[in-house]
Amino acid sequence: MLLQMAGRPGTGKTTLSRAIADALGLAVLDLDVVKTALLDAGIGWADAGRTAYEVLFALAEDNLRAGQRVVIDSPSRYPVIPERGQRIAAAHGVRYAFIECRCPDRAEIERRMTGRTPMRGQMRGLTPTAAEAPPEYTDDDTAHRALSRICGPADGWLRLDTLTRRPETCLAQALAYLGVQGAV
Repeated sequence: MLLQMAGRPGTGKTTLSRAIADALGLAVLDLDVVKTALLDAGIGWADAGRTAYEVLFALAEDNLRAGQRVVIDSPSRYPVIPERGQRIAAAHGVRYAFIECRCPDRAEIERRMTGRTPMRGQMRGLTPTAAEAPPEYTDDDTAHRALSRICGPADGWLRLDTLTRRPETCLAQALAYLGVQGAV
């Protein structure tokens, strides 16, 4: 299985990714970890995100080739992300699944983001964003629109409201969507 977790920053996708990985024994490939490592290695902000995705997909393929199931934890703001994930899953004969975490309350997203210790590649809140982000990500309305865009597969996906549902409920719904009953 190749599971793509998606959602804007602060919606709970990393929390849910790790819970699913623990329940099912999946390897977690986290965009923020890879992007931060690239920034720390001297890659500029403009190239770090795109390069981080290339690394994630290469790692996903390597893990699938070794028989390991994978969850990719990233926002998925561009159509190429689910398209590439689906191609990789098909090439390895595994299921591709897509789960989006949503939190419709901007104040709650801000609370979650400012309550965490961010990595270098992560936003510190809705504004200001990560220190190295380009200017278009510092305008609140522009950033909100860009960060809210989620691109998923054409055949649909599971959307979870992490504001109104408890984490264990989200996990149970995700596991049911993935075809696992009673794993929690």
